[in-house]
Amino acid sequence: MGKTNLYTVKDYRTGEVLAKGTAGELEASGIVPKGYHASEWAKRENNRVKGRKYNISSELLHPEDSPRQGEKGRTLNVYTCYDAAGNVMGEGTSRELWEAGVFGNANEAYYAYNQQGGRCIKRGIAKMTCRKEVRQVSMHNARSDKPPAPKGKRPKLPVLRKIKDPTPLDYDVHDLMTYNAIAKKEGRPELTYGYWAAAGKPARP
Repeated sequence: MGKTNLYTVKDYRTGEVLAKGTAGELEASGIVPKGYHASEWAKRENNRVKGRKYNISSELLHPEDSPRQGEKGRTLNVYTCYDAAGNVMGEGTSRELWEAGVFGNANEAYYAYNQQGGRCIKRGIAKMTCRKEVRQVSMHNARSDKPPAPKGKRPKLPVLRKIKDPTPLDYDVHDLMTYNAIAKKEGRPELTYGYWAAAGKPARP
C-alpha cells in the first residue's frame, strides 16, 4: 500500500486553516490548480517569495488513522461560520448547521459557501471557511458512540428538536432565537450571535 499524506492549507498571514485533506481531496476541491499535483503545488507555494498566500504542511497518514475493520470512514465538508465581528456562529456539516438553527435547510450552508462566496446576509454570516474531515461511522453503533442516558432522568437543559446530541453552541443558538423572538414581539432590535454573545448572552432584551 502506498503512502498517503494529509495536507493542511493555512492562510499565510493569519494562520487560519483553509483546507485539510489528502492530495486527491484537495485536487477535487479545486484549491489545487489544474495541472498540478498537491505535492508539487505545495512546494511551489511554500517557496514563493512574493505574493505568498498559503502555508502548507503535510503529515503521513498511518494505518491507525484509517477506519478500522467494522467501521466506515466518510469524508465530509465541515464549515465554520463567522459574523461581521469575527465571532464563530457555528461549525459543522451543512446538515449539522441546519439542525443547530444556523441555516434554514440542510443544503443552505453548501450553497452559501460555493455560490455566495461564503456569505449569507439574511443569516448574519459574513465569512465561511471549509475543511475536509474524515469521520468514522461504526457499523455496530451507527447512531452514536455515547452510552445511553440513564432512564428516569431528564436533562435540565431545554430539549432541542432534531438534535440528538446538542453541543453548547446548539443551546446558545436556541437561546439567541428565543431572545430575538421576544425582541421582535416587543419591537426591539434583534441581535446576531456575535453581538448577543458580547452582551453576555442575555435571556431577554
